[in-house]
Amino acid sequence: MLISAIVSVKNEDVLIDLCLQHLLNIGVDTVVVEDYGSTDATLSKVAQWPSDKVGLRPFDESRNLDKQMWGRHEVQLARQTEADWVLFLDADEFWLPRTGSIRDVLAASDEAVLTFERFNVVLCSERSWQPDHLCSEQYRQLWLHAERRDNPRAELDKDSARPWITAVPQPKIAVQPELVDEIMPGHHGAMRSGEHSGRISVSRDCIIAHLPFTDYERFRRKVSGIRTSLQQQDAYHTGSVAWHWRRWAALDDGELEVEFRRQLFDDAALQRLQDQGAIATAASLLSARLIKRVG
Repeated sequence: MLISAIVSVKNEDVLIDLCLQHLLNIGVDTVVVEDYGSTDATLSKVAQWPSDKVGLRPFDESRNLDKQMWGRHEVQLARQTEADWVLFLDADEFWLPRTGSIRDVLAASDEAVLTFERFNVVLCSERSWQPDHLCSEQYRQLWLHAERRDNPRAELDKDSARPWITAVPQPKIAVQPELVDEIMPGHHGAMRSGEHSGRISVSRDCIIAHLPFTDYERFRRKVSGIRTSLQQQDAYHTGSVAWHWRRWAALDDGELEVEFRRQLFDDAALQRLQDQGAIATAASLLSARLIKRVG
């Protein structure tokens, strides 16, 4: 079984090496970095990886593809890998298989599309996030925001001071490329011949740790890139697509820094979230899924 990953990236020189190494560590055979116009050191870092393991495919945002055209483009890119399974992710998303091997997860599924739940990484203002928490032996030390809400967008519209990071974001997918015809916006789903490709199968053996924030400078550059994407890709960013991006893009520099600081918690706040059951370790989330699957 050949496994590939398509990593969408724009100005992620802080994370790209860690992302690529993690994918290879969990059993991905080849990676395609789909670059959306990086202007930092992302491209030079990607170029240092072996070409038989990591390839680069530029995406020209000026093409301004609508959602359907973009979805078909992503399928074509996935099929070009000639892989049996293709993971779709961004550079700030780290897949955490229960056994440490994504191969174990995919080998057990005969679905065309497999969905993986995402959880935002808890960030503490009093210490930095540690990348060594990505290995399976460290899942007990990786804390994630795990409180599901019915409508996080409505809650933020009502209370702009609520930290966005505390919500559970939409899942991501892995697909068997020959069995799907279109990828849904944000890599949150897939379709076949204009119809949803069957029942949604959620993996109980792997979750995704999402790291949208690390430091303010990275967030500032991220939002700058978002503004460019929104301008160049207006045919794609319609309806509910990337609604949080539009929210951040509308902030001025002062408001943007306040928004970033809002996502960080001190030790006392983290203890309260833990007592409320609003955060959980990656190990406990995977354990809960094992109990549900077996039961």
